[in-house]
Amino acid sequence: MQHIARQLEQVRRRGRVLLVLQRLAQAVAVVLPVLIVLGVVDFGLRLPGWMRGVIGLVLLALGLSWLVRRLTAAWRFGPSLSALALRVEAMVPHLSGLLTSSLEFGLAPERYASPASTAAMAQATVAKAEQELAGVRVGQIVNLEPTRKRAMWLVGAVALFGIVAASAPTHSAIAASRWLMPWSDTAWPKRTQVSGGELPAAAAIDSPVEFSASVGRGFRPGMRVWLNLQSVDVQGQPTGALSPQRLLMTEQLISANVEETDSETPGEFKLQWRAPADLVRQVSSGDAASAKVQAWFEAGDDLTEPQVLTLVARPALQSVVAEVEPPAYAAGLAAPQTVALHEQSQRIASVTMLAGAQVQLTLGLNKPLPAEALEPEVLVPGLVSIPDLVIDQLDPRSVVLGFTLNETTQTPITLTDAHGLTQATERLVRFEALEDRQPAVTILEPSADASVLATALLPVSAQASDDVGIRALTMHAEHPDRVEVEDAVDPNQPGKRLPLAEEVARSEQLAAEATLDLSTLPLRVGDVVTVHASAQDVFELNGFRHDTAQATPRRLNIIDPNTLIDQVRADLAGVRQQAQRLELQQEQLIKRLEDDNPARLQSEQARVTRAVESQRQQLSRVQDRLRLNRLNDATLDELIRQADALAEQAQQASEQAQEDLQDAAEAQSSGDAEDAGDSDAQQAKAEASQQQAEARERLEDLAKLLDQGRDALGLKLELARLKAEQEALAQDTRELLPRTAGQPMDQLSEEMQQALQELAERQEALAEQAQDAVERLQSSAESLAQQGESDQDRAAAEAMAEAAAVAQRQGLGQQMSQAQQGLEQNQLSQAGSSQMQSLDTLDQMMQQLGEQDELRQELLRRRLLALEEQLRRLIEGQTLANVALEATPADASVEELANLAPDQSNLWVRTIAVQTEAEADQETAEIAPIVAKAVEAQAAALTGLRGGGREDAQAGQRVALERLEEALAKVQEKQAENEQDQTQQERDELRQKYLELAQQQKELNSETAELLKEVPLSRKTRAALRGLAKSQNEIGDAAAELGNKVAKTVVFQKTHEMIDTASGEAAGKLSRGQGDSRVLRQQRQTALLLETMAEALDQSGGPQEFAEGGSSSGGGGGGPQPLIPPAAELKLLRGVQQSVYDETRALADTVRTQPTDEQAELLTDLSGQQRELSGLGQRLIQQMQQQQQPGAPAP
Repeated sequence: MQHIARQLEQVRRRGRVLLVLQRLAQAVAVVLPVLIVLGVVDFGLRLPGWMRGVIGLVLLALGLSWLVRRLTAAWRFGPSLSALALRVEAMVPHLSGLLTSSLEFGLAPERYASPASTAAMAQATVAKAEQELAGVRVGQIVNLEPTRKRAMWLVGAVALFGIVAASAPTHSAIAASRWLMPWSDTAWPKRTQVSGGELPAAAAIDSPVEFSASVGRGFRPGMRVWLNLQSVDVQGQPTGALSPQRLLMTEQLISANVEETDSETPGEFKLQWRAPADLVRQVSSGDAASAKVQAWFEAGDDLTEPQVLTLVARPALQSVVAEVEPPAYAAGLAAPQTVALHEQSQRIASVTMLAGAQVQLTLGLNKPLPAEALEPEVLVPGLVSIPDLVIDQLDPRSVVLGFTLNETTQTPITLTDAHGLTQATERLVRFEALEDRQPAVTILEPSADASVLATALLPVSAQASDDVGIRALTMHAEHPDRVEVEDAVDPNQPGKRLPLAEEVARSEQLAAEATLDLSTLPLRVGDVVTVHASAQDVFELNGFRHDTAQATPRRLNIIDPNTLIDQVRADLAGVRQQAQRLELQQEQLIKRLEDDNPARLQSEQARVTRAVESQRQQLSRVQDRLRLNRLNDATLDELIRQADALAEQAQQASEQAQEDLQDAAEAQSSGDAEDAGDSDAQQAKAEASQQQAEARERLEDLAKLLDQGRDALGLKLELARLKAEQEALAQDTRELLPRTAGQPMDQLSEEMQQALQELAERQEALAEQAQDAVERLQSSAESLAQQGESDQDRAAAEAMAEAAAVAQRQGLGQQMSQAQQGLEQNQLSQAGSSQMQSLDTLDQMMQQLGEQDELRQELLRRRLLALEEQLRRLIEGQTLANVALEATPADASVEELANLAPDQSNLWVRTIAVQTEAEADQETAEIAPIVAKAVEAQAAALTGLRGGGREDAQAGQRVALERLEEALAKVQEKQAENEQDQTQQERDELRQKYLELAQQQKELNSETAELLKEVPLSRKTRAALRGLAKSQNEIGDAAAELGNKVAKTVVFQKTHEMIDTASGEAAGKLSRGQGDSRVLRQQRQTALLLETMAEALDQSGGPQEFAEGGSSSGGGGGGPQPLIPPAAELKLLRGVQQSVYDETRALADTVRTQPTDEQAELLTDLSGQQRELSGLGQRLIQQMQQQQQPGAPAP
């Protein structure tokens, strides 16, 4: 059985080898297709190396695990010989049950050696088995089919692999390399080819960056191309400044026919990319100088090499500051300015300055700029033409430009950095150069051309302004160049220049004021004085200056007083006509009050109020005109004052009516209840009606007053005109007398006879006009005496009547008739004498009319005295009535109280009479309401007495006594005001006379100086000087007459003595035909002293200037405010002292070493005057101290 066992052992070994081969063939057959699949998958998916490595490792691990398990199991294949025998039995049926047992018996005989039978049986079985096995092949039990199948799989796998490798050796090699060495760089050939556009080295952080890519191989419509971005540092390492971005790009070139597009057609892709806001802010703010972004493109299976883009901030202006220094000539006038142009929102930032200003323009940059970017042609091309342009770089981020601006210039500011980037928005800067304009100069006063008297004292003012500054403002007047009023002048020649004022300063505005006293100029009617003003501004640039600016001159036409009064009459006539129209309007408003809407009436009433106010302004202008012209006409002044008072009352009543109408309108529109609203409206209408009636009455009074005043003014003008014509006739007669003297009428030439006849006819016409004027005076006086209600009317009537009486007493008509006869008979001396008598009569008549104000004041004084006496008696009677009532017992009966009623009733009636008298005149009308309250209180007391009301009676009597005492105080106040007005009027008249004498003395001094220019003096000149002595004596006499009015003063009297001395000495020398510098000085001293006294009496500082308590030794009586108050004496003393000081100073300037005889004499005079002034000062102080002592007697 050993050989059978060996066969079975061979079968077992063969089966193991086949199993191992099967497993190996199976593994190879699986691995090769898997490799092909992996290569295909990798080709299709382009698996990354790490994924390939992972997949390879996983598959390798799985394959090895499977192979190890299968090989191990195959290698361990070793079935027992019994199992193999059983398998053989299964294949050879006749061996069934035999082979297995015989194999057991044959391989282990010792086990079956005993018993012998067993051993025999075993041997028999073994022998039989060997017999049966003869010819049987044991190896047939091995099945070779699985092995053949595995081999076929292996062959197929190898063949497939070989085919694939042979058909695509490169791809197979790449696949093998990629899978076997996944860490290597071996890559599949690209299906697509993408290339990126070249990026700039730097781009602006705040602007979009355009990325472009092109797909060549593998392009297909609709394919996606990606842009990958990430921020990196200088070394190319990613940073966190920008989060990685993968952005889909936009296809630019899309074929119209997609089907015709092949893979060779290139495709263009673009993308506009903006940096994130945080990155923009970081770079723009300077926190980071730049940002680097790495970019690459990806399309299909291809991607580009990364490119690095540097993002930088654009060059930008962080600040543009212009510092402007004005031109040198405007220093201190035009302030330096600093303008932040970058804060202006307009595209063109501008700064305005004077031409010639120095400009420093500072540019604040966000980053440094290269040197070539700071060239003028690049940075500020608009300023290249400026010759002194300087560009300096203070620091890397600050550039300063300096230049002088002479004309308006505009320039862009262009910034270019080292990368060639420019600012996002080009900023334009405009430098406005203002030309210094000519100054504007205006004459403020007079505001227009005017007609004035030769005696006018006019305020003159001018104002100059300039856009930069005024250097000087001057005013002057030009008047006819003549020495005397009678001298003729050539109107074509320029007038004489009279400086008025000059203001020198550096200011935007200059004002100059002066007073133009026309009385100091040799003017006559018809002359023209022009007032000029000129200004020079501070402009001075490059040697150029502006011409002097001239204001429009003001023309002052010289007129006579009659013309002025005639113009004033016209103005007052206009006020009168307007007052009449307003009276009618007011009356119509009163009639419409019941039916019309109060709101509509209120607006119409407002127009009446404005119209009345306008008339008041007109009256004020008339009054100012008279004041400036120094036309002292008390009657006219009083007329205007009364007219203004009436207009003011009408205005107040109209304003109150407005308010009442407004209340009525509000009551109608907003009453809580209809009845209540109607009641309030009716009450308001009633009050409005009262005020409207008051306004109408005052307007009526105003019209009447101006109507009466018109007659008075007309008569005064008529007399003035008659006087002027009579003077002209007298002058013509005197001129004709030498040519006709001693010749009979029939021997005169026809021309002379014609001239005499014309004079006679003119005299006859003048006589008729004078007679008509006298008759008008009489009729006007009678009309005013009968119809006049005020003291003004009565005074005017009395003045007119007295003027007419003077004409009748003096025989004005007869005088003019005699003058006419003398002219007709060539008796010119007699005619001239009659003419002079006529002039004297006309003067007296005008003087009488001029005393109208004095008459009015006298009438008012008498009326106030009468009221004072009546009120004193009423107070005395009321006091007795009060005492009688106090004496009655507290429980007095009704009968006892009634016994006191008759006395109280008598007082009541008398008080009513006083009230009526007070109401009768406008001057005392304000006293009437006080007396009316006393009447009411007396009526209440009388009612209490009659009704037994003792307390009511006592209260009424107390109130009545208080009101009567109040009325008496008011009367005394009015008396004081009247006395003050009289005193002030006398003071003004005295001052005017001083001024007139001073003007005459100046004119005489000019004539004397002109004659004394001749050296030596000729006989004719000496005769002329003797003729001037008469004028000098007349001035001295007139001054002495004025001195009588101030005889009891200290300083004024001494000043008059100085005038008498100086004027007398001058007249004495002139009368001898002599003259020298001392005469001229004495004349100048006389004029100066007269002016100083007039100035001392000037009250332009206000009424309080002379309102000092106590009395002075002024002529004209004592009183609270004398004619010459202490303040006037002090002013005069100061003025005389100043004149002596000025003369002493002038003398000291002329004396060099030893004074001349004339200078020594003058020095002696001045020393004496100084001593006298010192004594005067002591006397004045003592007198004032004595007057301030209690109980000092009034002088």
